[in-house]
Amino acid sequence: MVYANSPQIIRQGLLALAGRTETCGTLASVKVPTLIICGREDAVTPLSESEKMHKSIKDSILKVIDKAGHVSNLEQPKEFNQYLEEFLGTLKGLDLQGKSESQKDVKKITLTK
Repeated sequence: MVYANSPQIIRQGLLALAGRTETCGTLASVKVPTLIICGREDAVTPLSESEKMHKSIKDSILKVIDKAGHVSNLEQPKEFNQYLEEFLGTLKGLDLQGKSESQKDVKKITLTK
């Protein structure tokens, strides 16, 4: 999948990755609802790493998508979207106005306190 991109896009992606800092040490301080979605065949962030994140973030939810790698939202979009929609439905104060089955985008999302 990555090889479908131009050499310039691949270079830019690698430069962005090289500039990232380690943040896994702060996962225990995450206090917001968290959904972790991992493709079972993900070689970039293997399932074992997603499981570590899940254990580190209190009350997080881990969903694993079979027959998917690092871009599970593109490889298995129906399952990915199902997990995302279920998760968003659990959030209190989330207003999904304008959403209908026939629309692919959400017109207005407002998170209230």
